[in-house]
Amino acid sequence: MRPLAEFYKFLCFLLRKKPAEIGTPSLFAAGLAMIYGGDFMLGLIALILTGAWGIAAWFLSEELKRRKPQPPRKQKYRQIQKYKFARQRYLFWKFSIPIGIVFLLMLSARFVNEKRQEKMLSEFEGFLLPMNEPDPPSFCHPTNVDALKLFIGPNEVYSSRFPFVVLRVYGKNRVVIDRDAGGKIALSVDILDQQGKMIVTFEKGHFTVVHSNILDMKRPNSGTLIVRDQYKNEVLDVRYLNKRSLQISGLLRYPEVGSIPIGKASAITQLCLGEVSVAIDIEPPTKN
Repeated sequence: MRPLAEFYKFLCFLLRKKPAEIGTPSLFAAGLAMIYGGDFMLGLIALILTGAWGIAAWFLSEELKRRKPQPPRKQKYRQIQKYKFARQRYLFWKFSIPIGIVFLLMLSARFVNEKRQEKMLSEFEGFLLPMNEPDPPSFCHPTNVDALKLFIGPNEVYSSRFPFVVLRVYGKNRVVIDRDAGGKIALSVDILDQQGKMIVTFEKGHFTVVHSNILDMKRPNSGTLIVRDQYKNEVLDVRYLNKRSLQISGLLRYPEVGSIPIGKASAITQLCLGEVSVAIDIEPPTKN
């Protein structure tokens, strides 16, 4: 029982005026910092605790007790009406402060999360997150519902066995998709410029953009990455359409075969390849 009694004393101490006035702003600032830093859930918990602390401290505050009207001793009409008005004003103060605290916390959390999203979308490395967009129209229909799909221009490849080599050039695996621990699509591909320098690399879903080798990068949302090289060529447009589908267009360059352009397409009209060890295998020419 003693630990409970000590905890109760500590809780009563926190709800006093001075500790609440110092503690709630500090916890509020810490929560916003967590959200901005990327730990949204922990930051949200901190803001909820801030709100609960502030509301409880207000309900037990001396200021609220002072504002509470006392019922009239004599049941006279004027005194009763005066008490009713004072009671309404007291209830307004009692509940408007907690409502204001909740509204402020929600508004602050939303604002900081938007800033966090802006910061994340401006970074040159990270992960794409699945959106909730439909697949492009396709004549290709995988029989396995667990298959992950990759739309390359007007072509579709899919597999339920991983890692899945989408493109192999002269014996080197150039485009590979895998399934990470969370079941999401993990893409591996290198995008090179005309001199063979790295522009963008995806390594098991994690992308890195070499900003010194590009003209610009666009992240219209958390599931899209668009990169142009220094010659204004759109070398990569990756869209994580949904949990099972990824769409790619751009320009692949390899020293063995030169450039492989991948045009944008609104529908799948050419190849449909799936459940194979290698979808597209470009082999060196045979010598006669």
